[in-house]
Amino acid sequence: CELHNFKMALNYHSYSDMLIYPWGYIGNFYTPDSAVFVNHSMLMTSQNNYLFGTGNQTVGYNTNGDSDDWCY
Repeated sequence: CELHNFKMALNYHSYSDMLIYPWGYIGNFYTPDSAVFVNHSMLMTSQNNYLFGTGNQTVGYNTNGDSDDWCY
């Protein structure tokens, strides 16, 4: 990831139909870009009805060390 200039990294939990964004390491803790994540997630899940949010809000537990946080 560090060798590229990615603008966005998206990760989904395909088994449970979830779109997860940072921060995952602490429950209900929002990033400065959380509003952007929510807006993108609403658009991206409008057709498939995936659940979206932080790790705590989706899978139900903190997700320390996940790729969402690392890429962000």
